[in-house]
Amino acid sequence: MLTDKKIDELLLYLINLQLEPYSVKFNSIKDIPAEFYLMFETTIEQEKEFIKKAKTYLKKKTRMHDKWINVEIDNFILSWGLKYTTK
Repeated sequence: MLTDKKIDELLLYLINLQLEPYSVKFNSIKDIPAEFYLMFETTIEQEKEFIKKAKTYLKKKTRMHDKWINVEIDNFILSWGLKYTTK
């Protein structure tokens, strides 16, 4: 079972991983009043790469099965995912 502290660590890692292409860390933007995930855009290719890295990380750090890792990543993207670019 994951502790609240472990969940916070995982969430912070995933947010920072998602912001990696922008050379931004969550701690540097956390005090911005607007939702940070609306400030940045992602492409389908960038999101696929994020999902690949996130799966590898979650598999290494948790004992979840692939099915649950996919569900957790989908939930993360739904809650915290960057918007798609129209470019």
